[in-house]
Amino acid sequence: MYFDTLPTEIITQIFLSLPSIDSALALSSTCHHFRHVYRSSKRLLILTQAAESEFGPLNDIIQILTQNPSQPAHIRREVPISDALIRQIVSTGRVAQKYEEIYPFKKWKSDFASRRLLTSAERYNFRRALYRLWLFDSAFHTSGHVRFARSLPETMRERAALLHNFHTDELAEMLDVHLFLRDVVANNVCPSNGRIRQKFHK
Repeated sequence: MYFDTLPTEIITQIFLSLPSIDSALALSSTCHHFRHVYRSSKRLLILTQAAESEFGPLNDIIQILTQNPSQPAHIRREVPISDALIRQIVSTGRVAQKYEEIYPFKKWKSDFASRRLLTSAERYNFRRALYRLWLFDSAFHTSGHVRFARSLPETMRERAALLHNFHTDELAEMLDVHLFLRDVVANNVCPSNGRIRQKFHK
């Protein structure tokens, strides 16, 4: 059989197996039949699955995008997928991908022999840890949680309640990404005068 004469159900499964949103859009642009399948009732499902493969875990991105002071950060929120939410997910996921590219250079900046690209599973775990750090930041590094009040018992309970949602190995991944971000800020985004002098001295 020719590819474009396959049943709609099989073509839909092909769409759902694609690794990125760009590939889903590219396939939908190849012919009228694929365009029709893409624009059917499965369109949001296709985009959601492609976004999960490319930027996942989506549930952690959704927690960032839907976080607001009226609801505790540790309560997981379920929201319906929409075009507007997909666009926000893509925007957030692409920022995370930029950090993925930087991470190996910082992780093994001294141990050059061990430097390598991340595997798919490592990229997924990295994004998951990054999204959870962003959620923590958006929930607790706000005008409502000023620095001098962070040691108050109620604030500490709120912060601990969010961290209790994650397993120990996931918390270790978050710590690793946190140290990576501190390195980026200290050495690249906003280096101290001493750091700049040290680089020029070298």
